Amino acid sequence: MFTNARRTSLVVALAVFGLYAVAETAQLGIGGRPKPITVPYLASVNPGAVSGGQSAQCTVKLDSVVEGEDLVVDLSTDHPEAYSNFPQSVVVPVGYDTVVFDLYTTTVSGSVQTTVTASCGGGQASGTLTVNP
Repeated sequence: MFTNARRTSLVVALAVFGLYAVAETAQLGIGGRPKPITVPYLASVNPGAVSGGQSAQCTVKLDSVVEGEDLVVDLSTDHPEAYSNFPQSVVVPVGYDTVVFDLYTTTVSGSVQTTVTASCGGGQASGTLTVNP
């Protein structure tokens, strides 16, 4: 059979291999490929200008399809006062690479050019919207 030293070596080797396999499995995506880090590469707002009180449609496109679990994309703007209820984040569901949502504006006294920034995975993309009186 095994001596105590060989048994200990075997147990340590199996434990290390098991931990390595678990760690690697957690990083694999569809088809056993390494799971990519998904980042936004496009954020656009359409139309590019609206009157205060109107809405515009924002599209955030990612560089790859979301795998494993839904992806939360953080949102920010340099002029939150131009929006009513600006969303702090949006969710891109598994199997998709794009999310589309509405931005609702408020009445403004003068034209305000806003930047909407989407960020996740260490990357970000921005789009602009001008809110007119």
